Amino acid sequence: MKSIQLRALIAALALVASLSLGARAQTTTSTRMSPNALVADLYKVHQQKRSPFFQTRSRALLYKYFTKSLADMIWKDAIKSKGEVGAIDGDPLYDAQDMQIRNFLIKKARYEEGRALVDVTFENLGQKQTIMFILINGRTGWRIHDIVYSEGRTLGSELKENSASPEGNQNFEGVYQVGDTTATVKPIKMAFEVKWAKGIGTQVFFYDTASEQTGGKKIFTTEDKGQGKDQFIFDDGRYQSGRFVRSDGKQVRVTKID
Repeated sequence: MKSIQLRALIAALALVASLSLGARAQTTTSTRMSPNALVADLYKVHQQKRSPFFQTRSRALLYKYFTKSLADMIWKDAIKSKGEVGAIDGDPLYDAQDMQIRNFLIKKARYEEGRALVDVTFENLGQKQTIMFILINGRTGWRIHDIVYSEGRTLGSELKENSASPEGNQNFEGVYQVGDTTATVKPIKMAFEVKWAKGIGTQVFFYDTASEQTGGKKIFTTEDKGQGKDQFIFDDGRYQSGRFVRSDGKQVRVTKID
C-alpha cells in the first residue's frame, strides 16, 4: 500500500515539474520578439516618452532593444552629455530635430547573411525618408545592431566617431565674441540656446547635419521663418573660431573667449 502511494506521489511531482518547465519555456518564447515586433515596440515606447535613448536610469532598458555593443555606446553618450547634446543631436528614430510625421510604415523584414533588415518609411515635413534597422539574433533573441540613415550614415559610426575623436569632447558652448557683441551659448535638448549681449535677445540654433558633407564645416542655423536664417559656421569641431552669417548676408568673425 505504501509503495503504491509513493509511486503516485512521485508521478504527481513529475507532472508538476513538467508543467512548470513547460510554462517557463512558453514564457521565454513569448518574450522573444520578431525583428518587426521589436522595431515596432521601440517606436511605441519612444512615442510614449519611455524611450531608452537619452535616459540614464536603466542600462537594462537599452539591452532590451539593442546589442550590447550598441547599447553601451548609447549609454556612454547619454552619461557623458549629462542631459544636453551628445553624439545623438536629433531624434534617432526619425533622424531629425523637427518632426511632423505622416505615412509611417514598418516594412516586412528581409533576411540577408544571418541578419534581419527592417526598413521604416515615413514623410517628415513633406520629405520622404527611409531608415533601416539591422538586427542580429543572439542568445536573448533579436536585437538592433545598428541604424542606417540617409547617405549611409549609421548610429553606430556617429557614436564611435564622437567617442574616439578629441573633438568629440568639445561642444558649441560658452561665450563667443561675435563682431562687436558677445553671445553666450548653452546646449539644450537637441538644440543650442544663444543669448546675445545686445540686439535680438535669445535665439535657438540647430546643428545642420548636412554641413559635414561640405568640407567638414560645422554649421548651426536658426529656423527659416520667411526672413532667412542666421548661421554660425566653424571650420572644424573645436568651435574655437569661425564666422557668423546674418540672414541679410552680413558676415562677422566669431571667436570663443570663455
